[in-house]
Amino acid sequence: MMTWEDIVTNYNEQYRKEIDIDNHIVTYVRSRVLKLTLESMPLIAWR
Repeated sequence: MMTWEDIVTNYNEQYRKEIDIDNHIVTYVRSRVLKLTLESMPLIAWR
């Protein structure tokens, strides 16, 4: 069974090179996802 971490790790580099995404863009996207995830956590815990 593959976890989300396995999928992201195995395929991230391949597709990033294929569509030519800059490291700065990847960093920005990861920071946004992390921020939104952390902001949503209190709402999940409250319910």
